[in-house]
Amino acid sequence: MIVYGSLRVAISIDFATGVITIPQVDLTLISGSLYELPTETKFRADVNALMDDEIGIVFDDPILHSTEVTIVGTTYARFIEVINGYSITFENLLMTVRLAESNNNLFDVENGILNASGNVTVVGQNSAGLIVVATGSGLDAGQDAKLTSVEAKTEELWKTRGLEVGNPVTITPSGVDSDDGDIDLDLTGDGIAITVIERQP
Repeated sequence: MIVYGSLRVAISIDFATGVITIPQVDLTLISGSLYELPTETKFRADVNALMDDEIGIVFDDPILHSTEVTIVGTTYARFIEVINGYSITFENLLMTVRLAESNNNLFDVENGILNASGNVTVVGQNSAGLIVVATGSGLDAGQDAKLTSVEAKTEELWKTRGLEVGNPVTITPSGVDSDDGDIDLDLTGDGIAITVIERQP
């Protein structure tokens, strides 16, 4: 464990081999044997701290980083790429590691970025459409209004069929009423060939 000011760094770099070792203690436990590596706030931050040290500062950078970019109101996720012949090794324990906070190449076994282990499964979550949403749905105002409208109509369909627990529906020859009083439909017609359904306010 190396301490830089208030930053505790357990990740290590073997500059002779270019191997960046990530111990389990630097991962966030999700549940069971599932862990998560925050690639921005943990991995990149710790590697940068090691490279700023008097030992690491003379070596080539291990990481290429492109920050979040906002285009026409949409914030696209950052990208972190391991470069210059460096590679990643996770502590060889039976676990699954999920990569979070960025698009990245940390899971790339084929190109020699990730040193494969029989015990560790690394799951990337890259997406060409991965964006950052501070609040809300990530949709524009018009899209959000349409989604809200669809959700409301779906809820009403659910209620009129008596599928909502605790809210029975009463059906008579002249109408359909939900128990909560939100929906009142009048049924008219000749009762044989034609039935007219009309929503009441």
